[in-house]
Amino acid sequence: MRRTRIPLLPPLLDERKKVCVEDIIKDRRYAIDACVVHVMKRQKVLPYQQLVLECAEQNV
Repeated sequence: MRRTRIPLLPPLLDERKKVCVEDIIKDRRYAIDACVVHVMKRQKVLPYQQLVLECAEQNV
């Protein structure tokens, strides 16, 4: 007799998780873009490191 393995987690859950993660990444990208626009409208000219710091402070 041969043993057959049955996967415990169906592959559909993996696809759902992948889609969910992609949606989260897309939402974060839009939030970061909005933050950059907001900071740059206020400051006009800003070094990159300062821009990163300002966006990190706003998103916390």
